[in-house]
Amino acid sequence: MLLAVQEWPYDPERKEMRTKMKGHKCDRIAVEKRENTANLMLKMPEMLLAYKKRR
Repeated sequence: MLLAVQEWPYDPERKEMRTKMKGHKCDRIAVEKRENTANLMLKMPEMLLAYKKRR
């Protein structure tokens, strides 16, 4: 088969690569929450002005 440059038909099918991340889920979520909080704090003055206008 190698000399004929053909595929070996008896190999088992390959499975998809694992996309699951290693580590604790709470650690990943904590990082995402901190980034989200930082982004929201940058928008805070605009949000406060909009709130004051509504009130």
